[in-house]
Amino acid sequence: MEPDIRAIKQSLKMDHLRCKTPFMVEKEIWVHFLGYNLIRNASCQAALLQQVHPRAVSFTATKQTLNAARSQLTQASLREQVRQSELLLREVGKERVGNRPDRCEPRLVKKRPKQYKHLREPRAQVRARLRQKNTE
Repeated sequence: MEPDIRAIKQSLKMDHLRCKTPFMVEKEIWVHFLGYNLIRNASCQAALLQQVHPRAVSFTATKQTLNAARSQLTQASLREQVRQSELLLREVGKERVGNRPDRCEPRLVKKRPKQYKHLREPRAQVRARLRQKNTE
């Protein structure tokens, strides 16, 4: 379960939720879970075509491939969509997760937050105040 939650948080950029109200945060979380399940469904179908275990197909590669093909699939005719979908699943099935024994990554943030205060008023007013201080 933990690798799946980590995949959702990292690959689907759920590490920072943008909504402000609890109701909308819950909706945002459900949308991320829906997206995760759709991507996993595509990777499972690709795994069945390649006759490999579903966990052997890369989640991130599946997501990237689906994003790249999205515009072509939406503009194609129904027959062309079916043909492209089959080709897409074959390509997704080729992207495998490597064997990474003893992989351990630190849970640290590399980028430090900037030490500047937040701009909470119009930029023109702040500039005017700075110019006034510089002339004094």
